[in-house]
Parts: sequence; C-alpha cells; structure tokens
Amino acid sequence: MLNPRMISRLFAQDTNRSQSDPTPLTGIGKLTLRMKGIIGFVALVAYIAVAGVLIAQQREALLHNVQELEQIHARQDALTKVSSSLAHAVTEVNAAYYEVQVAPRFDNIAIDVEAVQAGLHALTTDSPALTKIVERINQNITALRAMPVRSGLLGLRDNMHVLVGELDTITRGVSERRKILSDAYRIAYNSITVIALTMGMAGIILFGSVTALFFSRLAWDLNTLEKRARQVVKGYRGEPLPVTRHDEVGGLMKAVNQMQSDLRNHEQQLEIVRQQRFHQERMAAVGSLAAAIAHEINNPIAAITGATEEMCRTQRQGLCSSHGNSCSPDLVLEQAQRIARITRQISDLTAPQSAQSQLMDVNGLLRSTGNFLCYDQRLRETGINYDLDNQLPALLAVPDEITQIAVNLLINAADAIAAVPGLHGRIDLSTRVEDHAIVIAVADNGCGMSEAACEHAFDEGFTTKSNGSGIGLFMCKSLAEAYGGTVEITSTPGKGTRVRVCLPFETETSSVTATG
Repeated sequence: MLNPRMISRLFAQDTNRSQSDPTPLTGIGKLTLRMKGIIGFVALVAYIAVAGVLIAQQREALLHNVQELEQIHARQDALTKVSSSLAHAVTEVNAAYYEVQVAPRFDNIAIDVEAVQAGLHALTTDSPALTKIVERINQNITALRAMPVRSGLLGLRDNMHVLVGELDTITRGVSERRKILSDAYRIAYNSITVIALTMGMAGIILFGSVTALFFSRLAWDLNTLEKRARQVVKGYRGEPLPVTRHDEVGGLMKAVNQMQSDLRNHEQQLEIVRQQRFHQERMAAVGSLAAAIAHEINNPIAAITGATEEMCRTQRQGLCSSHGNSCSPDLVLEQAQRIARITRQISDLTAPQSAQSQLMDVNGLLRSTGNFLCYDQRLRETGINYDLDNQLPALLAVPDEITQIAVNLLINAADAIAAVPGLHGRIDLSTRVEDHAIVIAVADNGCGMSEAACEHAFDEGFTTKSNGSGIGLFMCKSLAEAYGGTVEITSTPGKGTRVRVCLPFETETSSVTATG
C-alpha cells in the first residue's frame, strides 16, 4: 500500500521551492514588449522632431533670404526709375547750360529734379550720402528760383553728376547683395533637400534595421521556445533554456524552464513512489511466501522439536545408552529452533506495516532489517556490526520508509565490498543522538568513491555500479528530507564509504527510548 502522506510531503516541498524562487518579468533594467514598443515610438517621434527642427531652421533662413531678395528687387526697381528720371534731368540741365537764356528751361528742369527727388525719397533712408547730395541739389534749385543764371546751373549739374556716381555705387552694391542672397537661397534650398533626404534615408535605415533586428530576434527566441517546449513534452530533462530576455518572452522562457523543472521533480517523485510500490509488493510477496513456508514447516518442526525434547529428557534421566555416539538430540533441537527463528524473523519483517507515521523503535527496526539482509549472499561472509545507542528516543515516522533507507544503505555497502575481490569486508551500523536528531550511520571498507562521484551521489540516475539504477541514494535523500532531515556521504577511494542519515525527532517523544 502506498503512503499518501509521503507523496503529499514531496509534492508540497516541490511547490514550496517553486513559490520561493519567483521569476518576475519586470524590474530595474527590464522592459516589457509594450514598453519597448512605446520607447520605439517615442524615439521615432523624437527623430522626426529633430529632423523637423533642422528643416525649420533652414526654412527660416530661406524665408529670410526670399524677403530680403524681394526688398532688393524693390530697391532695384526704385534705382531704375530714379536713374531714368536723373538721366532726363541731367540732359535738361546740360541743354539749359549751353543755351543763352536759362529761364525758359528752368521750369522743365525744376519738374525733372522734383521727379528725381521723389524717387530718391525711398533711397535716402539707407544712404546718408544721398541725403547730403539731395540737400545740395535743393539748395541749387532754391538759388535758381531766386536767380536763374548760368552759374547756378553749373553747381546743379555738378551735384547731379555726383548723384549719378553715387547711384551707380548703390546699384553695384545692390547687385552684389542680390548675388549673395541668390547664392544663399540656393544653399538653403539645397540644405533643406539634403537634410530631408538624409534624415529620411537615415531614419528608414536606422529604424528599419532596429525593427528587423528586433523582430528577427523575437522570432528566433519564439522558435527556440517552441522547440524547447516540444522537447520538454517529449521527455527532455537536460539543461534549462538560457534566458536572454527580460520581457514577456523571457517570462515564457522562465515558465518553460520552471515547467521542465517541475516535471523533472514530479517524475523523480513518481519514481520514488514506484520504487516504494515495488518494495512493498516485493516485501508482500516475500511475506506471503514466508507465511506459506512457515505454515508448511511449522508442524514438522513442532513434531521434531517435541520428539527431540523427549529424547533430551530421556538422556537427562540416564535412560539413553547411545547418547554421545549416534544420538545427538541437542544438535537436532538447536537446528530446529534455528529454523523456527529464521521463519519468525522473515514473517516479522515482511508483515504488512502501517502507512501512517507512528512512534517506532529505530534500533529494533534496524536490527530486524540487518538480520533479514544477512541471508543475502552478499552479506553472508561480511555480516553487520551493530553499535546502537540504547538511549535512542522513539521516532515519529513511517516504519516502511525507514526500512527502505536502511535496506538501500546496507545493500550499497555490500556491493562496495563485493567490488573488491578477496576483501575481508566490514559493515558498521550505528545510531546516535545529535542536536535533537537521530543519526543512522552505515560505514563500510569497500571500494569507496572519488570526490567527484560523491558530489553527484544523490542525483537521480547517477550510479557507479555496472548494474545499478541510480535511485537508491536519491530515494534515501528524498525520504530523509521529507522528515526535515539530511543525508551526508564521505568516501575515500580504496578505503570505504560512510553515510549519515539525520532524522529530527519531536521533543515530546524524547522520553520514549529504544531498547537496542
């Protein structure tokens, strides 16, 4: 019968381990897929904003150039008109200068000069030299109005020639400024084009590459995750999947690894349960066979024992003349009692035991288990040396589970001795009380194990035997840990191995001690 409490303890331990090792998806330096998407969107918006700012700056420069070019065009138009009026006025002045009478042409000259002055009004604001020339021309016109003589025309003609030279200078400056602005306009226009194309292509390449890389890695990780999930379903229990992400996909990787770990632990527990079932069925079969054999031989043994006891009484009364020669009733009685003791030991050990925890005599259980195993061929020549603490407290446990621990440890010790041909083997079974725990120790002088083998001795499936299953020590460790205990192993190659099982006991049971 299986032990449901043992199964529940093992599964509870596995659940507690899973809950005590959480694997959060987010934290400092860890971004979810949603957060990565938001960051990507913000980066794209920021990139577009930077590109927009750069283009806007160039656009402002371009607009400023356009406005200034418009002003230059207006200034050139004004200069053209002024130059035309000035040319006509100069012609009139020259013609009047060479005529005998000045007065008849003065009115025409005054009208032409006023036309020139009207055109110069928009130009004098940016040219102080023009202002001075216009003032001198006004003085010449005033003088001519007061006295229209030839000498007055001479001053007017000279000032108008100076005005022509100044207008030529202004015209050349405006033309040069127009050329500069035109070049700046082309540069700004080309800059806007280059910035737009460059930022656009760079953005497409950058964000396209990042997006392609992100989704390629995401697809790769998801594909790897799918393959590992299929492998786990098919029975893969090797190394866990490396977690290279800290987002939701990384959480899925951790979940798959946790599922793999849980399945491995559950399979180990099921293997323990299977071994328990096998042990119980084997012991039940041995018990049934022992009961049948005991039933068949108890009656003959009782008859032999009765006849032998009668012979012994006759011998003690001095009525047997053959005693010591052909009649040895004591020997027959001793062997009959030995057969009865063996059948009783087998029956006691293989009798059905409770699957519930109960106060038990650890020393008595170990001695019964050792005596039973001594009939195994591997232990016939070796035997077991007992060093049991008579003051050992009672232990609250399932007797069958402690029996399994003792059987596995003793069989391992016997196998280690058998691995060394011709060795005079020795197995020591001892019990002690240390720090509120019962310590069961099994030591042998067999082949021993290396340090590397000791590190993996309790791993499921690990064995140094050619025909071993690798489940014995793993089961011992699992059963001991289910009681809150521990198992330790020390070994030296060629010298032997010692295994210590520590099982805590309840303080209130310490008053109940074993008899040894």
